[in-house]
Amino acid sequence: QGLRNNLLNDTLYASNYLCKNLIDNIKSIGAYSKNIFIDKEDIIYTSKNPFKGYPGLVTYNNIKKASYNAYVFFSKLGNKLIKKSNNYIVTVKDNDVAILINNYNHYADLYAKNEYYEISENNRYICFPKSTNIHFKFELNNLKSENVIIKKSYISKNSGSAYDKSLAIGDINLLTKDELNSLNKLSDINFELERRNIKNNKLSLDITIAPLETILIEIFMN
Repeated sequence: QGLRNNLLNDTLYASNYLCKNLIDNIKSIGAYSKNIFIDKEDIIYTSKNPFKGYPGLVTYNNIKKASYNAYVFFSKLGNKLIKKSNNYIVTVKDNDVAILINNYNHYADLYAKNEYYEISENNRYICFPKSTNIHFKFELNNLKSENVIIKKSYISKNSGSAYDKSLAIGDINLLTKDELNSLNKLSDINFELERRNIKNNKLSLDITIAPLETILIEIFMN
């Protein structure tokens, strides 16, 4: 299925897939973009629901999807790669550090073969096998600062995914135009800030990430 026209394009899977591919190929790519920025508007389609499974980063009425927010994360990465693993990359720009962490979860083989898992507009995650949280522990050394500001940003079912927020609303087809447009505010990325003192030029971070979730950690030197 990948990122072709299907209902998964509006979900966390789309952002998760983009992050996985960036992490996998970070050493060999010079640019990374999608061919389609905004969904087409289907004038025949009468539903007000903007999440129709088109492959754009933004719906036809300008609601940012989780995949759009993946590129927001990419824009905050440093220009120097420090470390790469299967699920994360560590980058540096000047003295600041950015860590992109991704818990990729692939859909079931039977879904790929169209043999099972009939997903619907309101039930698009049933095709993913049960997966588990992943715990990471990072230790950064040789930091040239007495304290840092740590910013953790999230793309998850509770943050940065307008589709998942729309599920909490109920019947999205009942929304007025203004209410539908306000979904953009619900697609904002949630973040946390923390000031941390540095001891012996070292900083340790413990992170737990859920399936299909992506976390960006930015560490700013004071």
